[in-house]
Amino acid sequence: MAKVRMAMFAPGGVRIKKPQVASLQPEIGWGPFPNRFHLAVDAQEKLSGWDNVSYELRVWRIQNQYLRYELVYQKAGITQPFARVEKQLESHCEYSWSVRARTVIEGRQRVTRWYNNSLLVFVTPGDN
Repeated sequence: MAKVRMAMFAPGGVRIKKPQVASLQPEIGWGPFPNRFHLAVDAQEKLSGWDNVSYELRVWRIQNQYLRYELVYQKAGITQPFARVEKQLESHCEYSWSVRARTVIEGRQRVTRWYNNSLLVFVTPGDN
């Protein structure tokens, strides 16, 4: 179970809890694409052919309270809906991440939009 620490204030003074990962090289996971929901609402069958999907992952270090982000890790060609960050991240820092799916249909590259939001944040362990 991930440890949680108080990390920052949200608008209105409400505190947001962000999970603290146990490693400086955490494993990050997401739902597969397409999933059953996507396929159920795909009336025009635009998702047919999305059989051989790979993913791209980006990890961003949050630099300050103004939410400036620095890209610190990226990897493409991930075949499962999870990946371990292969680069050691800095300790006691906040990170956000984003992911998108990619495939080839009839010889043409297809990609989804990057999935990210402010809730995809974690804190690396510190020295204390």
